[in-house]
Amino acid sequence: MDSSSAPASRGCIPPQGLLLTASLLTFWSLPTTAQLTIESVPPNAAEGKNVLLCVHNLPANLLAYSWYKGEMVDSDLRIVSYATDTRIITLGPASNNREAICPNGSLQFQKVTLQDTGFYTLQAINKDTESIKVTGQLRVYPSLLTFWSLCTTAQLTIESVPPNAAEGKDVLLRVHNLPGDVMVCFWYKGERVNSDLHIVSYIAQTQVINRGPASSNRETIYPNGSLLFQKVTLQDTGYYTLEAIDKNFQKKQVTGRLRVYPSLLTFWSLPTTAQFTMESVPPNAVEGQDVLLHVPNLPGNVAAYHWYKGKVWEDFRLVTYTIQTQNMTYGPAYSGRETIYPNGSLLLQNVTLNDTGKYVLQVILKDYENKHIFGELHVYQSVTKPTIRANNAKIRESKDPAVLTCLTNDTGISIQWLFKNKILLVTDRIKLSQDNSTLTIDPVWREDAGAYQCNVFNPASSWISNPYRLDVQHDPLRHPTNGVTSGPKTQGTYYKSEDIIVNRMANWLRAQFLTLGLSFTVTLHRVVQGINIQDI
Repeated sequence: MDSSSAPASRGCIPPQGLLLTASLLTFWSLPTTAQLTIESVPPNAAEGKNVLLCVHNLPANLLAYSWYKGEMVDSDLRIVSYATDTRIITLGPASNNREAICPNGSLQFQKVTLQDTGFYTLQAINKDTESIKVTGQLRVYPSLLTFWSLCTTAQLTIESVPPNAAEGKDVLLRVHNLPGDVMVCFWYKGERVNSDLHIVSYIAQTQVINRGPASSNRETIYPNGSLLFQKVTLQDTGYYTLEAIDKNFQKKQVTGRLRVYPSLLTFWSLPTTAQFTMESVPPNAVEGQDVLLHVPNLPGNVAAYHWYKGKVWEDFRLVTYTIQTQNMTYGPAYSGRETIYPNGSLLLQNVTLNDTGKYVLQVILKDYENKHIFGELHVYQSVTKPTIRANNAKIRESKDPAVLTCLTNDTGISIQWLFKNKILLVTDRIKLSQDNSTLTIDPVWREDAGAYQCNVFNPASSWISNPYRLDVQHDPLRHPTNGVTSGPKTQGTYYKSEDIIVNRMANWLRAQFLTLGLSFTVTLHRVVQGINIQDI
């Protein structure tokens, strides 16, 4: 762990001793009555620039202060600490040696990157060992040079800038490495391509933008495929899929994630008339995600509240928060991954399947009246990519059945079959097993040839298999739907039939009449009428 010291009169102190210019008159003007705040200077920075998280109104009787990455005090996320008496700087695990701390608590970043985007927390400890915390935000956007660089060889990826956004902010789903020969880009809400979830598309040649049914008119698409959301809401949280089609009509898909949390203004706005509710954000989570049990309408006359997992028993208590003292106490069910907010909302980090279940918030009002708010958290395993196995690589028309099996090790999932990128419809000839894992086509016709895929999904994630191409061998002289052979002196109207016996009878009749040199018309009726022979 590195440390360095310098006189307080020298301004910001980077670990390497590099001096940064600052206004000492401003830095050391420390009002003691105003609220402690953090200001980002500039508010929005391009990659490679320097940014100052300027602290306003830091108290004068401080013993030490520390900076953390994120919205909570966590030793693993500590960037740097400064002791006022000894003027010693101590770097933490989250330091990248580009931060410079100032005697007034401000933090300077040199040559910021997109990874620096996010929240930062300052913890100040006074000489009575009392602590005060304040959180600020650093926003970094791609530089124009980077933004329009369309790399064609690296893997296509999506990055959310910033990674975590407060309600009302703007978020960019930035696309990396879009190929240069892309003809059109489509954005969808969710993890798969679905026309009902189409947000917006961009045609490169004509520069035409088309909006889909899932558009909120707050999205802006850029020529490099990136998608900007303006004034995001909690409902925007979730996964988004980009489909890029090149000039050879080859498709590439990539999925990214947008995470929106309630703003601090929302957190501290405590309406007293609205109904008590609890909302899980996102509604369905994959293992490893962070989930917020958001309580939007907590009343203003709250004395304390308790969180429970499942039942309102002491053994199931997670955490308690007392409003007046701002004191938190942890219960027997606390796992170390829960963070409670002043409005009663509860953040669970890195959720597991064991976190699934009901949660209860007990609200104790100042008149000692109790209120209970119930919610539920759903956590699912992330599904893996399935594969397709076929019973026979070569299928003969009207002779061999085609049996395709969707192979997956996932449990608790649903399976959907696609044919030529469209949902496959079940008929008398096309059937699915009870769990949809096996697709059987019997008899097989030549129009059944093509690409088949199976989509494995649960409420929180989905994967589509690689296409399996079914090849159907057929006699070019046989009719494409019912197998009746065409030949001279034959005229007729043929209707698609799934009855092989009727087809064979039609062939036999044809042979008999042709031996007599007669013309005929055969009309096949599948249900009642049988075979009608006319104009003999």
